[in-house]
Amino acid sequence: MAVTLIMPVFMLAVHIVSELIRPLSLSLRLRSNIYADDMILALFASWGLKDGFMWLFPNFFLALLAGTIQAAVFCILTLVYFSLVMKHEEAH
Repeated sequence: MAVTLIMPVFMLAVHIVSELIRPLSLSLRLRSNIYADDMILALFASWGLKDGFMWLFPNFFLALLAGTIQAAVFCILTLVYFSLVMKHEEAH
């Protein structure tokens, strides 16, 4: 009997926490991906003009493209998550 009373409260708490954490996890993933691209660019720049210059510009444009795609994907994921949370009117 105690399980039937405690379990719904526990499941409600888990559901609320998961709904609150979802946008935070999306933003942290996007930030970490962009930070990793910046670290790679910093590594290539630290190699100096002779070795690093050859790798710096192609990787800069690749990082710019990857950042744009990641931002678009995470915006779409955020919109999907918000649409799942919001109530929809059902057609009769």
